[in-house]
Amino acid sequence: MFPTPKNTAIPTYTFGSIKMSVSKGEYRYGMNTQEKDNEVYGEGNSYSAEYWQYDARLGRRWNVDPVVKVHESPYATFANNPIWFVDPSGADWFVSNEKGSKDEPVWLPSEDNATSVFGKNGFVNLGENLLSTASVSANNNNSSSSKGNYNVPNYLINAKGEYGQKEIKESEHNPRILEYHSTTTDGSTGKPCTTDEAAWCASFVNWNVTQVGLPSNDNPYSANAWSYRKNSNVEKIDKPALGAITLIKNIETGDLHVTFLIGVNNATVHGYGGNQKDQVKVSSYPASKYVVTGYYMPNGVTPNYNVPTIKHNFNTNKSESTR
Repeated sequence: MFPTPKNTAIPTYTFGSIKMSVSKGEYRYGMNTQEKDNEVYGEGNSYSAEYWQYDARLGRRWNVDPVVKVHESPYATFANNPIWFVDPSGADWFVSNEKGSKDEPVWLPSEDNATSVFGKNGFVNLGENLLSTASVSANNNNSSSSKGNYNVPNYLINAKGEYGQKEIKESEHNPRILEYHSTTTDGSTGKPCTTDEAAWCASFVNWNVTQVGLPSNDNPYSANAWSYRKNSNVEKIDKPALGAITLIKNIETGDLHVTFLIGVNNATVHGYGGNQKDQVKVSSYPASKYVVTGYYMPNGVTPNYNVPTIKHNFNTNKSESTR
């Protein structure tokens, strides 16, 4: 890793390209603590590290990523999310802590560390994430086992890279959330929703499913959570499965929400999804307040019923619902 001196702050665009109005100086290093290749495309537009050279204007590397991810382009950088992830060597991204040093890549990078969620020695490192040892292999041609015999649906691995995406307040809209919406339609208009204020849990689910080549929700009201009840491209299953598209009803309000199931604990289900406190995060849904109305798997994806037990409750909000 290249050194970064204290008090060195150079304004850049998202992937590190230096803003034109800035006096750039003689310092050799830039974003992500990597060395600038100024002779390639001008100052601050190209960076080098041990495993890559990438164009900071495009956010793409020139060589193939040495860590293969079936859900992601081999030329992508920072899992397409340089705000949340870092990659000092160019080998693989991970979540950075406040001090900028390397954390263990954790499947649940939210309120607690892996040990407090899974228990001591209760998880395995899959390279891209930590996952409870309770989750074991299933015969699934549309899944990624990453390492060993542990099996996670590809669309769920893809969704990990979206962690932390959230709504922008007032008149602006998060373009990533609008991208989720672009894969679904509001049945009342026949068009995708155009604001991040419009409930987007169903759009988040459908976007991740289609990103790995699986068919889109074919219900004309696909922007609604309830649309999964009448979507011919999924199959309803009778019990929880890792990564199952899970339809949840708020007992008090009657509102519906859809999320990816990632764990259970007695009568509580844990979901990873969008529009959960207006962002992509993990939330817990206890049976005292919520009822699961259905578990669904995309057609052709074999359910893995060995669902992790997660002994930790993640904050939930009544607003986690859709139209």
